Amino acid sequence: NTTIIPQTQPPTPTPQQNNILSMTEYIPDRRTSSDRNQLRDLDVLYNPVKGVHFTDEIRKRSEGRNIRFMPIGGGLHGRDRISPEQVTTLLHRAKIYIDFGPHPGMDRLPREAAMANLIVITNRSGAARYDEDVPLPSKYKVGPTFDVDEIHALLVESLGSYVDANATGTATATA
Repeated sequence: NTTIIPQTQPPTPTPQQNNILSMTEYIPDRRTSSDRNQLRDLDVLYNPVKGVHFTDEIRKRSEGRNIRFMPIGGGLHGRDRISPEQVTTLLHRAKIYIDFGPHPGMDRLPREAAMANLIVITNRSGAARYDEDVPLPSKYKVGPTFDVDEIHALLVESLGSYVDANATGTATATA
């Protein structure tokens, strides 16, 4: 079993770290009772603005496999901004969040996806290569080369073993 537990608040420094504070962004918990009980009818969510050329390759590879992809956004191709509440609702409808963008810093969407009990799959670019910024099991950090078949296989495996654990607050992919 792989359990992903997101960091929602900065850690409390130990006495030895009094002069060092972790600079992390607080992410509010926007879940509602309806989000917690939402049917997971989407398989894969993605950010349509970041790494979309990689995502398009994965979507092409997954054609005919009955994998439902959905961009996080509105309008044609999901490129229009949506409210934080709409993002939360989408996250609670999905099982997996993929992000193959450049990760210039500690990105918010992968952390929000983990909070919503999604399995998060990223590349190893930028901040995503550091466990401190994107704390995922190495299995869910693909690369350094982009292998469409490897990622597709990981999606299929993760979808087949997805267990929604809303009650415990963790998303699990059983081995």
